[in-house]
Amino acid sequence: LQAIFIWGGAQTLLAPSLHTHLLMAVKKNLPMHEDCDWTFEANLETVTSEVADVLASNGVNRVSIGAQSFNLLNLKTLERWHDPESVPRAIAHFVDAGIDNYNVDLIYSIPNQTIEQVESDLRIAIDLQPKHLSCYSLIYEPNTPLRTRLDRGEVIRVDQDVEAVMFEVVRATLKDANYDHYEISNFSRSGFECAHNLLYWKNNNWWPFGPAAAGHVD
Repeated sequence: LQAIFIWGGAQTLLAPSLHTHLLMAVKKNLPMHEDCDWTFEANLETVTSEVADVLASNGVNRVSIGAQSFNLLNLKTLERWHDPESVPRAIAHFVDAGIDNYNVDLIYSIPNQTIEQVESDLRIAIDLQPKHLSCYSLIYEPNTPLRTRLDRGEVIRVDQDVEAVMFEVVRATLKDANYDHYEISNFSRSGFECAHNLLYWKNNNWWPFGPAAAGHVD
């Protein structure tokens, strides 16, 4: 395997002993390339130094951190309730454990978000010195609370022309900060592209494990 990606948003809720059990099962049962890009998605409010140490000691070499925004009002709109200060705190735990390859997720075109707020989120994220940034334009997925609020008229979608400007702001800002735009929503330092993302874009094979997981084999 060239890449392993463990995600779901809440897996760092597991007790450290269960993290160890999970990661050891992966190592025991899956054939891993010596340079396997092993990413673990982290829930900000549940990352501790102990969790970080368990991940690092069991082979995880990359983490993805869902900041989404550093603006409290925009986080509330997204129904994300973490404290923005938990982002640098989680990063510090991972770096102390020896994982310095980390991705920061951001979302833009949030209802009522301004271009200036997008620029602010980018500046704060860049200052955290991630090797990789994922910047996603908000999608109103079916059967989600935000889509329900949109359908009721309780939130207003950002105008498409404004959203396009936001996209260009993201591209230009990250280019100036020496991040390569290697995929529509993903930017990285040279050599730190996400191997898992590239599997999708090159239409290669990946195996699914877990409830509702989707895969692609031949």
